[in-house]
Amino acid sequence: MTFSNQLNTILLYGTNNDDGIIVTGDQLVDSHKSPRTLTTNSPTQKIQYDPVDCFKNREGDCDIQKRIYSINGKFNGLEALYGLFMQSCILIVDIDDSLLASSIKLSTTSIQDIASLFIYDLVGGCSAYSQAIVQKQTNTMAILDAILIVLFALSLITALVGFIAFLIPTRTILFTVAEASAKMHDIDPAADASDRTGMSSAAWKEEYSCDCVRVDKEHQIVLITLAGLCYCIDGTMNITEQYQKLNQLMQEQQSQDGTIVLEIIDKVQKEREELRHNLGSSGGDQKLLLDVTNAMDETRLHELSQTIIKMLAILVRQVFNVLSDEEVLMKKYRIPLSHYKNHELQHAQFLRKVQTISLQIASNARVKGKPIPSTHSQTLIQLFSSWLIDHVSKIDREMSALLIGKAPESELERHVPMPLELVVPPSYLNFLDSDFASIQDKNLFERLKKVLRVSTEKISN
Repeated sequence: MTFSNQLNTILLYGTNNDDGIIVTGDQLVDSHKSPRTLTTNSPTQKIQYDPVDCFKNREGDCDIQKRIYSINGKFNGLEALYGLFMQSCILIVDIDDSLLASSIKLSTTSIQDIASLFIYDLVGGCSAYSQAIVQKQTNTMAILDAILIVLFALSLITALVGFIAFLIPTRTILFTVAEASAKMHDIDPAADASDRTGMSSAAWKEEYSCDCVRVDKEHQIVLITLAGLCYCIDGTMNITEQYQKLNQLMQEQQSQDGTIVLEIIDKVQKEREELRHNLGSSGGDQKLLLDVTNAMDETRLHELSQTIIKMLAILVRQVFNVLSDEEVLMKKYRIPLSHYKNHELQHAQFLRKVQTISLQIASNARVKGKPIPSTHSQTLIQLFSSWLIDHVSKIDREMSALLIGKAPESELERHVPMPLELVVPPSYLNFLDSDFASIQDKNLFERLKKVLRVSTEKISN
């Protein structure tokens, strides 16, 4: 009975109440924490304690009079049935072992009570109690769902009120601040100097991204090499940003081209700094310090010209290789023919322009005693700026959109090392073999390979 009383105490008060500290002796019961289960006028309280005529287990049970052997009429809920069951069990357990065989019979009152309880009302009462608990939990969940919906609605209303009451009235101020910030950038001497002496629109910007990590990184490498070439040609160029980016890329992934470009930039910068120092200390014209290339002797000019040719060869090879890699992706993953044809046509046109200016630079490099005109650096910047704006940010971005879903993500994000040979794109091979290519076009490419001393590798169609 102590066990039964303690269970009732846990149901009434919960295990956190001081009245629930008495253990039942059953480890499974004592080890669990329970909140208060029975509350005033709850269905579980009424089922357990309120007077009732019947707990229906099966249809027709309540029509049977004297179903429970020792109970006639109403009884005080499930608690009365459980008490009768426990009392009958105690009476059977207390029978002396020597009299057990003769005392336990089907006609024994305790046996009759237990059997009738199991057949009728005790089972029905337990079922009703279980259903009441489930219903209570269902109602609790419904209340929590309703509270969640109300809170969500309140958050939407609050956001809408905040937008109408605060953001809309202050939008003019926000626009004014944004415009003022843009103007501050325009008049910033550092930004102005960067635009005038840096790579300008030929420098990598996020707006040039075509949403493909593999292609974006290849484009960045080409633009960094372009910056190094322009710096070698024009001593007034500011490529600090590209130099730092190349160092960062080299820390992430070593490459032979990257090492050579860094060494060339460092060498050219050191020679110009030494010459600036000598000119400055000798009292020379300070205007010469803007670009000391014109003050170099014939030996240094020759060495610089060879360095520029070496850098130009790296740039041309990288341009060819990057465009080849794009066409490999398009062919491998079966990009629609309409896009592919337009894409390769633009590649062929761009490569022809790159070769033309490269041969012009190489021609100037052979002139003894004169530096390569610095105007070539601006011509290169204009050419690659046009390529970035008209091709990369449009056609390459469209290509990336077509590749997504066809090519695996790992393919579009992996690092592809730059080949050390010039890989000729299929588009340019098709152009040279077509009726549109003149004899001059075919000779142009052969002259380029000879002048820059690059070996080629073809991709089969």
